[in-house]
Amino acid sequence: MKKFFIGILCLILVFTIVACNASMEEVTVHLFDIKEAMNTGSEYMKNLALGNIEEANSYCRNKDISEEEVVKMQENKINSYKLDQAEEGANYAYLKYIVLRGNTAALTADLDGIVLKIMKEDDKYLIDDIKVSSIKQVYKEKDTLRIRDEESGKTKLLLRMRDLPREIYPKKEEVTLSKETVPESEFNKISIGFEGNRVAITLTEGDNTFIAVAMIKEIEATVGQSDGKENVDMDTNLDEILEKPIAERIVGYDFLQDEEVEKLLFSKDDGELIIQGKQEGLGNRVKIYKNPKGELMPLKLDELFPREAYSVNIFSVTGEGTFINVEAIGEEKEAAGTYIVDVKEGKLVKSSE
Repeated sequence: MKKFFIGILCLILVFTIVACNASMEEVTVHLFDIKEAMNTGSEYMKNLALGNIEEANSYCRNKDISEEEVVKMQENKINSYKLDQAEEGANYAYLKYIVLRGNTAALTADLDGIVLKIMKEDDKYLIDDIKVSSIKQVYKEKDTLRIRDEESGKTKLLLRMRDLPREIYPKKEEVTLSKETVPESEFNKISIGFEGNRVAITLTEGDNTFIAVAMIKEIEATVGQSDGKENVDMDTNLDEILEKPIAERIVGYDFLQDEEVEKLLFSKDDGELIIQGKQEGLGNRVKIYKNPKGELMPLKLDELFPREAYSVNIFSVTGEGTFINVEAIGEEKEAAGTYIVDVKEGKLVKSSE
């Protein structure tokens, strides 16, 4: 009899364990998966940056959710983006992306935030809400660049044309001993970093391009100081005398002869400046400089992809890395494809995508 009761207890225990495991598995199936939510956010942002609005809308519960907010950003193209924060709730997640946009025609550079609310609907993860906010904007005003802080609504003088270096050593694989004179011309392109404290600039004169980066020190504008100078020309604009640039340092990065800069971007942590250059009769090329001194990274892309045979273009800069697309422009096609540049290690890896 004792053995009989022990056997009954064992059976009850086994059934209880099995039932608990089944219950746990059932609960697990319905849990919110943050990785799936992040995949939805990643696909939405990728298509948004590429201008595939219809495809981007397919990741939204209602396409109007996307279009109402995205219309605010359509004037300036998304140049790069990265995931900044992810917060998970019981059945939802908030993903915050930092976005860099630019408008060559209007000569502006925007630093924005996009927050996606992603919810699980049956077995799908869809965007339920989108909020776009402006953080900072750099823009040209006469012969100056100014920066607007959207939170405070204030604008500050970033730099004047005369603040730029006057001479620079071109950056080449071989050592260069001769300096080039910086052209006194118009600003051509500007780009702001993800942290908002670095701004890249290009100036052009004919087919030559000068590249520089301004480091920003956030300080309050000082007024009423004459720096001890007595004989100030009263015809000079008073605002110009009183307002001081917030660019703490401006470093000349490179001087490109007979070459136009088509793209000017920062890497995901602002540690590098990435440019795409165009030269008549040759394929495009990509050069990468280390911030904040502007050293040219020895990737030897021109050797790997000769400009006579290949055109190298920046495909995208995201939180996942810097992607370049190598296109064959001649008979040689072996090296064509998409590559990921490891800017920290100075390596190049062919993408499987």
